[in-house]
Amino acid sequence: MKQRLTGPARDLLAPPPEKGQSRFPDTRAALTVDTLHSISDVLGSEALDRVIATLPRYRAAMAGSDTTPCPSR
Repeated sequence: MKQRLTGPARDLLAPPPEKGQSRFPDTRAALTVDTLHSISDVLGSEALDRVIATLPRYRAAMAGSDTTPCPSR
């Protein structure tokens, strides 16, 4: 028979979303900037220009898709 978790063990294994947000803040912007700097440093500015040039095509492909953000804070 499966034992139900209670108390701290339950919280550790399945924290509610708001607890996760406080423990792991949204750092997507910083990650994006770091990634773009890395592309430029490692592959050169032409490669970065090519990546940036794909943005309009990406936005067009995503148009109409469900991009509703996950619940947050």
